Amino acid sequence: AGNCGEPCPDLRCGREDCGPGRSILGLNAHPKVLTVGAVRTDGMPVAFSAQGPGRLAAKQGSRKIYDYRNDPEARDKPDLCAPSHFRESDDDAEVNTGTSAACGYAAGIVAALRSIPQGRSLKPQRMRCLLRETAQQPNGAPSGWDPRLGHGIISAQRAIQFLERHLHDSV
Repeated sequence: AGNCGEPCPDLRCGREDCGPGRSILGLNAHPKVLTVGAVRTDGMPVAFSAQGPGRLAAKQGSRKIYDYRNDPEARDKPDLCAPSHFRESDDDAEVNTGTSAACGYAAGIVAALRSIPQGRSLKPQRMRCLLRETAQQPNGAPSGWDPRLGHGIISAQRAIQFLERHLHDSV
């Protein structure tokens, strides 16, 4: 999703590209991209993680290509969040931070889901829907999409359980 969220955007972020509705843009807001924000390992949002809704350019020069503002797949970004600010297992001094670390975490879960029979045949759009549907809401957070948390925190366990229950007979 990027690291231009409020209240603590990365110093490299442009003034007009920080905060809610301004910090998830370009390909991060594309409807076919799984956009991942960052939370601490206890589920609290990281202060600099970008906030939705997504902002994808609707024009190229004077030619209108597609108006993504009314497309919930582009607007409701981030899709979900994943942990950041965790330490390496072989080096306690090495800390993984930011949405880049969260993205790597989410990519590992997608790879794990692709390694089981029920996950191999899922099309990318269905995989994104599965991850959104099985995301865990932090304590006290309402269900549904949230500009900071997306659809919740990615959960490998819930996604695998869903696949085993609902797709066992169709694979």
